[in-house]
Amino acid sequence: MHQRDLIHRDLKPDNILIDEEDNAILADFGLCTADPIAETYVGTRAYMAPEIRFHDKYTNKVDVFSLAIIIAEVLTGRRPLLKEYDAIPDLNDPTWQTLLSQMLKIDPKKRLFICEVLERDPFSDMLTQNIKEDPEIQEFMEEQSVIA
Repeated sequence: MHQRDLIHRDLKPDNILIDEEDNAILADFGLCTADPIAETYVGTRAYMAPEIRFHDKYTNKVDVFSLAIIIAEVLTGRRPLLKEYDAIPDLNDPTWQTLLSQMLKIDPKKRLFICEVLERDPFSDMLTQNIKEDPEIQEFMEEQSVIA
């Protein structure tokens, strides 16, 4: 999606479907935009990046922030309360802890891009397998200079 310069803007568990092979599929593109920089206040507040919440201009990094909240919710069984936007839940797993802290940066300039998220543990092994199976993913990652 990001390789097509789209911003979903409403990532939340309700918009992620799981197929019979346990693949995640995004749904509900009603709030999606093709604008590389947006400023419309849209989305589900509990999963909303600070730049949307504070009515600032934003990029596709808002989806990275929302994804981090979803991951934290899956790993802990509850949605993190991010009133201060610096309360990363304690996951007792340094790999996830580090990744989520990089995805939940308040300053979007310091936040990871989705291609950077996918190249880090624990996603790197899953990504490597998917790259071998999907030429479209391979092409995107090469364009992003993530893999040689």
